[in-house]
Order: sequence, then structure tokens, then C-alpha cells
Amino acid sequence: MDIESKLTIGDVARMTGVNPVTLRAWQRRFGLLAPTRTPKGHRLYSDADVQRIEAILSWLAKGVAISKVKPLLSQGAPATTEQPDEWQGHIRQLDSAVLALNSMQLHRVLDDVSALYPFRVLLRHLLQPWLTQLPLLLSERPDGGLLTQWVHGQLWQRLSAIQMSRRGPLSARVVLLASADDSGPAILAGLELAAQNIGWWLLSLSEAEQLPLLAGRMPLDGLVLAAPASMNASQQQVLTRSVAAMGLPLLCCGQFASLYARQPGWQIISSGELTAKLILTGEQQ
Repeated sequence: MDIESKLTIGDVARMTGVNPVTLRAWQRRFGLLAPTRTPKGHRLYSDADVQRIEAILSWLAKGVAISKVKPLLSQGAPATTEQPDEWQGHIRQLDSAVLALNSMQLHRVLDDVSALYPFRVLLRHLLQPWLTQLPLLLSERPDGGLLTQWVHGQLWQRLSAIQMSRRGPLSARVVLLASADDSGPAILAGLELAAQNIGWWLLSLSEAEQLPLLAGRMPLDGLVLAAPASMNASQQQVLTRSVAAMGLPLLCCGQFASLYARQPGWQIISSGELTAKLILTGEQQ
């Protein structure tokens, strides 16, 4: 293929959703890609390279660690039982950082894995499992409340940075409603929204009655409730009235979403993967 017909790293990033930092890491650290170079040293990718990237993404979606992908591309062999161990290794590193209140270690681990995996893969196979397991680990400790507040603060900072670094148009804008007493579900919801390029503004459930005051003042496509483990009847009624006044869909998501299945007008979803479609079209798969 001629140089003129080849793709730049930016072209490939837009086509595959894999950012340039990750593409370089796959080549440099694991030998997964071998693009040609221009006389000035810029990488150029062929259609075959793009197909290889899609194959890599297919294995990653199955939970295969990036370090184990290369032989699978040529052999087409099934993923081995070793695969989850690498993800669990990352989880142990994150747990260690939390227990030591070591912010540098926490963000170093997150930065390292973020350079190797697309955000959706990272969310599904590392962040969601870790944040689901973490409350159990911390609940058994006398300093569990302190550690929970600390790690949630660190993750909110990271999520804010993701929001600020967005480029290009958002797929949707929502208000993210969350319990002030437990921000864990809201962090997971924020991560899922970020994976779909949905911009969100965080609002405490205690302020839900003021939602109608936003009408016409803020461009919104919907409301997302990070379902808390408990919410009294009065809070549910206030939120239902506010949602009706707003005239926007309310998506109730997270592991506790099913607790609110009887609320009129609340759309219950088990995963953020459906969020964008529901917000923009109101359709459910």
C-alpha cells in the first residue's frame, strides 16, 4: 500500500476509539502493531493494521489482559484461566494504595492501566469490579469510613479531570443525582457516563425538589439517578414530582436500581451501556 493511502495515528484513533498513547504502548511494550514510518518518523497504519486493532479490542472485551493478547491473534486460541489474575493484580495494587492513603500510588496505577486499555474496557474489567469489591474490604476495618471518604475524594478529582479534558461535542448532557451519604454509586455512574461521552452535573438528592428551577436555564437531555441502597418514600415522591415537572427522562442505574422498579416514570437500567440510547431516543433494547 502506498504511503499516501495509509492512515495516521490520529486517523486510526478516531476510527477505532483507541487513543494514540495506547496505540504506541501496544507497539512499544507488547509488539502488537508494526506501522510503517514516514521519512520524518511519523507512524502510518494500513487497513490490515486497523483490522488487527479491532481483533485486539475483541479479545480485550472478553477480559483478556493486553499482555496475553499477542499469541491469541495468530492462534485464535481461547483465553486461559490466567487472564483474570492480571486484573486482580491491578485491583490488589489499588487496594494497597487506598489502605496506605497513598495518592501517588493510586493515580500511578490508574495512569498505567489507562495507557494500556480503552476506557470502556478499563471500566468493565477493572474499575467496576474494584469499586464493587472495595466497600466490603473497607467495611471490615475500624478506619473504613476514613478510607472510603479519601478514595472517593481522589476518584471525584479524577472524574473532574476527565470532564475538563473532553474534546469534541458531547453525546448528551445530564444531571447526575446522588446520595450525599454514599458517593460510591455516583462515582460508578459518572464513570459509565464518561465512557459514553456524556457530560454530567452532580446534584445531591436532597436538592431534588429544586430541579424544576433548572428548566430552560441549562441544556439537558435527561436525568440520571445513581440509585442509593436506600431512599425513603418522601424522597422518592419529591423526585418523582420534580422529574414530571422537568419533562425529561429519569434513568435509574446501578446495582440498587431494581429497588425502585415500581416508581412511575423511572426507567430502570442495569448498566450504563444503554444510557446514551435511552436519553437521546427513549428506546430500550
